[in-house]
This record gives sequence, C-alpha cells and structure tokens, in this order.
Amino acid sequence: MVGEHGNIKKQLESFPDVWRALLKDALGEWCIHSMVRRRNLAGKSGASLWVVDVQGQSYDGSAILKVSGDEVSAQEIKNHEQALALNPIKNRIPELLFRFA
Repeated sequence: MVGEHGNIKKQLESFPDVWRALLKDALGEWCIHSMVRRRNLAGKSGASLWVVDVQGQSYDGSAILKVSGDEVSAQEIKNHEQALALNPIKNRIPELLFRFA
C-alpha cells in the first residue's frame, strides 16, 4: 500500500510529478475523494499504469488507472471501444469508468 484513504493531496504525492496536476483535475471532475496507489503495472502502449483503490461519488472499489499523452489516450479509447463492439469478447473486457482529456 502506497497511501491511505482520506487525504487526496498526500495520495497524489505517490504518483510521478509529471501526472499530479492532471490527476488532481481528473479526480475533481470524477468526484473521487480518495485514491490509493496499490502497485505499478506495465503495458504495451507506453502509458503509465497502476492498480488503485478508489472511493468516490459513483464508484468505490479497485480499478486500473492508465495515464498517457493525448494521442496515445485517444487511440487507446478507440481501441477499447472497438474491442467492446466484438460480441465474442465483450464480457471479458472491463468498461471504462471515467475519461479525462
């Protein structure tokens, strides 16, 4: 566990400097009041990827947080939507809870 629930400013300190301002804005827009980073993940796109515990107005639980630049994010979302459109694998892909640009 990298942080503890309840102090979002302190929790954001566990994330790389380059993403803190973006995460602060995104969490405000998503009405998230607590996000604890559990562990780092590695992906293929070059995006920063973490397992997090989230508490907010519309979601309370574990999630995957993926942060990347504009071009990568747009392509990632498009790829995700295309994968969801494929009926045979639709139930194996988690939904996107939040987006922020």
